[in-house]
Amino acid sequence: VYLTGMEKLRVIFGREGLEEVGDQAIPLEIDSVILPSGIVQPVYLMIYQEEVVIDEIDYLPELIDLHKNLVYYFRCRQWWECLDLVPILHGRWAGMADSFYLSLVDRIKIYSETPPPDTWAGEYWEP
Repeated sequence: VYLTGMEKLRVIFGREGLEEVGDQAIPLEIDSVILPSGIVQPVYLMIYQEEVVIDEIDYLPELIDLHKNLVYYFRCRQWWECLDLVPILHGRWAGMADSFYLSLVDRIKIYSETPPPDTWAGEYWEP
């Protein structure tokens, strides 16, 4: 998704925006938000093909799977699994996802002490 000329969107809300990007970027799901309608909408961090570090090209499928697993474990409240994956993923994607990984660790610290409600779907929740 291009704003104007060479500007690219870094974050896309909802799956619909992914269609516009096509295969120009790797969408990494980083969060979800609850719309006023109650619908949970995914949030994606876009890593454009030209930004992929050359040393990681051969491992892209594995890195993508590790990231997906991290998000899955987070939503399943498997905090220990997340904490094992964060050090593996931190620094990947040219560091573009590092702030997400660090915020996930912060959330896990909070959520392990004050668990989210049973209705929690993995979205950002503040106790």
